[in-house]
Amino acid sequence: LEANLILTAKTAESSASSVRIKGQDSDDSTGFSSADYDISSRTTTTQQQDWNLEPWVNNENYSSPDIAPVIQEIIDRPGWQAGNAITLMLEPLSGSQREAYSNHIFFVAVLN
Repeated sequence: LEANLILTAKTAESSASSVRIKGQDSDDSTGFSSADYDISSRTTTTQQQDWNLEPWVNNENYSSPDIAPVIQEIIDRPGWQAGNAITLMLEPLSGSQREAYSNHIFFVAVLN
């Protein structure tokens, strides 16, 4: 099986960059808050996948490399069950920041 994260570009970006995709090592992830270090303090999966991003065009979809090992590590946890929340985090590695839609009715991140 294969799993991909699909993001829709909210803004255009003309340069290349890269990110590392990690999961939260949790049976049922909690929502994000505005607390300091809320994201960076979460325990992450040992599995991860680097994604080299080409230049982006506004409102185009971009699909990550296969992240099935990241997802598998989460769902193999003894306390994980169908319907639980999964959190994926993208850590910038190089290049410029990207902006993707996160809460738009038509343009949302999709795990495929």
